Amino acid sequence: MTKNKVQYATHHAQINRLKRIEGQIRGLQKMVQSEKYCISILQQFKSVHAALVTVEDEIMRRHVETCVVTAARKGSKKEIDSKLNEIMELVKSIRK
Repeated sequence: MTKNKVQYATHHAQINRLKRIEGQIRGLQKMVQSEKYCISILQQFKSVHAALVTVEDEIMRRHVETCVVTAARKGSKKEIDSKLNEIMELVKSIRK
């Protein structure tokens, strides 16, 4: 399987998850509009956040497994450093 096909398959799976999250967001909007109990709304926020983190984790895993590993095996030192710097900048932004 080529790199593009691997990435497509991964992204396709994540698109399906994001569509489910989109449905959760619509449900959350309805809850707020109909003035549901605050704790119920906050619990739904937690569910949406957990679902987003799952997608984020999977995309990061695939990035490391494909792009970073490929750069490490075949890339130049400059390309490897670039991939590592991307990840480090992302980690730094998450910590803020």
